[in-house]
Amino acid sequence: RDRALDELSQYAKFTVRQNALNKIEVQIDGKAVVDDERSHPIQLFSDPDILRGSTTTVFPVTLQGGDIIINGVDIFAGTPLTLNSTADKGLLVERINQQTTSTNIRASLDPANQLVLQGTAPGTSYLSLQQGGRGLNTTGLENNTYTLTSRSVLQLRTGTFIENPGGQLAGLSQVRNGEIPKTLDKLQQITHTLINRVNAVHEQAYNLQGISGQPFFTGSHPGTMAVAQTLVASPEVVAMAATSAFPPGDGSQGLAIYGLRSQLGLSTQYQNMVTDLGVRIENLQDGASRQSKVVGQIENQRQSVAGVNLDEELANMLQFQRSFNAAARVLTTFDEMLNQIVNGLGLVGR
Repeated sequence: RDRALDELSQYAKFTVRQNALNKIEVQIDGKAVVDDERSHPIQLFSDPDILRGSTTTVFPVTLQGGDIIINGVDIFAGTPLTLNSTADKGLLVERINQQTTSTNIRASLDPANQLVLQGTAPGTSYLSLQQGGRGLNTTGLENNTYTLTSRSVLQLRTGTFIENPGGQLAGLSQVRNGEIPKTLDKLQQITHTLINRVNAVHEQAYNLQGISGQPFFTGSHPGTMAVAQTLVASPEVVAMAATSAFPPGDGSQGLAIYGLRSQLGLSTQYQNMVTDLGVRIENLQDGASRQSKVVGQIENQRQSVAGVNLDEELANMLQFQRSFNAAARVLTTFDEMLNQIVNGLGLVGR
């Protein structure tokens, strides 16, 4: 039992109570995980971030391509959807969920009949939302890119949450629910700005065929961002000119894209993000080092009380050996005295 408690102390901060029957109760964050002879298993509970908005419109309405675009996927492209009343909002949810494999976003309706969007991927998900506004007004959900984090908390099987477990579990929780989402959110902001601003310039430019309106980047977040495949396959279709005539030497739009580097300060933002991450990691490592030294000191003190001191035990052994030898001499002397008395009396009696 003591070895099990010693191992548990590495993972969580707990208190132990022992009753008159020598049975113990172990509590983490004030919640019992061991009570007499019963244990209460701890499981990981996922609590995802959600976006919630009320959809208002005048019925009937037909939603068409461009009305809702989630993570670059046009929900109603090619197949319009007609809503005749509020009761048809389930059809909207169903249509969004048909694209979940591509968007990693799942839709639902809450008890108030509001539209709820949440990520399906474990950890952090991204949601890039665009609304055309041609028949659907989603209050509370604006055209923007959101970082949705699936927060993980410890939960007993009884439904009770353990918010402050301490130990390694607290450290893992801080990194999982705080440090990683914070960094990913900063990276998402940089990526979102880069994609939108570069595409805005490139779509207004013309290529050698006099064609414009083509994006330079596809995707909507760091996990999906990529140069458009048409440009990768045929670099000559990159749009560089300001006019469809594409006069010789006209690379003004290409220069405009290059100028975004200094205008937006993305390099500085990225460097600041990396520096901030490095500083946080260093602070955490310093804190871990200090705590490790404290734990080492406490462990040495504990071992001095509960452990075995070999020098002290050897001294005790020598002391007991000398005592045994002394006792043996006493017995030997006593035996010789008895032998002398018995033998002496025996001679007198003859």
